[in-house]
Amino acid sequence: MVDVVYPDSVEPSFYPNTTTFVNRLGITDRNALREKEAAFTAIRSIEPLQQVDLIQQTFDFAHLKAIHYYMFQDLYDWAGMPRSYNMKKEDNVFTPASELPKHEIEAFSQSIKFSHQNKRPSISKAANSLARCSGIINIFHPFPEGNGRTQRIFIILTGTNFPIFPRLGECSFLGDHRDI
Repeated sequence: MVDVVYPDSVEPSFYPNTTTFVNRLGITDRNALREKEAAFTAIRSIEPLQQVDLIQQTFDFAHLKAIHYYMFQDLYDWAGMPRSYNMKKEDNVFTPASELPKHEIEAFSQSIKFSHQNKRPSISKAANSLARCSGIINIFHPFPEGNGRTQRIFIILTGTNFPIFPRLGECSFLGDHRDI
């Protein structure tokens, strides 16, 4: 654990002799928790896309944390809080916890820049910017769990800030493979 990352940073607890996060539902089986998590977050993922004013659209780390909190508030006490420990998944090594504050500006400069444009970018430029933004935020990976789901909502909200991708949220969740 890193001593000081962010004032609200966390290192979640696990149930004894398991790899299951302590959760508000009291589920100790990892697979059962994953199923519940998927069900809860599927519903919570759609709501910010349908009610844009549900979460303040600042396109920065506070915005990402608010999305994470909203999606995981029913499951974890640490919803919306950044991790205080280093992590990797398989061969993917994410930003070390001690480096998160230092890389925060870099991680969100693309989304802030994109959202503050006065004129509508071309589809190609918008897609390139959103892909770059997504990649940087994925490496940033600030939460103990749920980074991909949170990032997906964040990128969709950033993209739908302009009417270039009007069906982006709808297509992403309904498995629609037609042109956006």
